[in-house]
Amino acid sequence: MHKTVLLLALMLGFLPLDDASAQNVPIENVQETPLEKKVDDSTWLILGGVSRHTCRNCGFREDNPGLAVQWRSDWLNNKFSYTGNDEWRMSAGAYINSNNRNSLYVAALWQPLEYKSEDVTLKTGVQVAIISNYLKQAITPTFVPAISVETKHVGADIFLVPKFPSVSAAVLLSFKVRF
Repeated sequence: MHKTVLLLALMLGFLPLDDASAQNVPIENVQETPLEKKVDDSTWLILGGVSRHTCRNCGFREDNPGLAVQWRSDWLNNKFSYTGNDEWRMSAGAYINSNNRNSLYVAALWQPLEYKSEDVTLKTGVQVAIISNYLKQAITPTFVPAISVETKHVGADIFLVPKFPSVSAAVLLSFKVRF
């Protein structure tokens, strides 16, 4: 388990968080950013979610409590943005998975398609993640379609999860808040 935590920590620190670190600017030349600018309105607290599996009599857990953080990835947006929107987000956290086991994960969410109304934003794309403790492997890579529905303070992410050897196909709905 400690190797899994170490791998997740390594991946979280693997990508530079801002342009200054991406350009190897000496630390004495980097201006301090106030805390309110470091944690802005693009940072979400994910409060877990629910899942609905195609195998209705397989005994999968469908309430999946957890805690995670989702934030805009300035580095990925600067390097790989195709629309100029905030297309890329990162997330990391823990939850109780459908096999009733504790899972840790780190993910990159790319959502290039966006529709905004006055009060609601709808985004679609894909999420690439590594998740611990699902299959017989220590780490499971995933690539799933994703839809986000967001208002100013609450939102939801919907993921379409394909069938894996030990888990049936499912729809996952996670809930998130920002302050």
